[in-house]
Amino acid sequence: MARALSAVERREYVRAVIRITRHQGRLTTAETMKKLGLSRATVQRYFSEAEATGEVIRHGRLGLFRDQRAVIDFDMKRFGLVPKVAVGMNYSLLGCPVFQRFLDIQEVIFTCTPASSSREAV
Repeated sequence: MARALSAVERREYVRAVIRITRHQGRLTTAETMKKLGLSRATVQRYFSEAEATGEVIRHGRLGLFRDQRAVIDFDMKRFGLVPKVAVGMNYSLLGCPVFQRFLDIQEVIFTCTPASSSREAV
């Protein structure tokens, strides 16, 4: 039978859980069990202690998160609401009159085409 951990050893495990969570952004119970070699009940107890420190956030039964932004990003990925990234846009050109003229022409072309043909092109 394993011996009981001292308070110092328990605090070290909790600090390790917090450190790993801050490094990875998200930490699940299964990952912690593998990395630290602890039982599920022990890991869940350490998660509660880590959450009580206020340094990490526990989001339901989905694990620990670094901060609220990590929770939002995780939920957006989970529910398929990943925002589309503008590819290839050079924002330094926005003030350039030539680029502005190009955007104006593109807008005219887009507004002049019938709705059905623009959807076929997409």
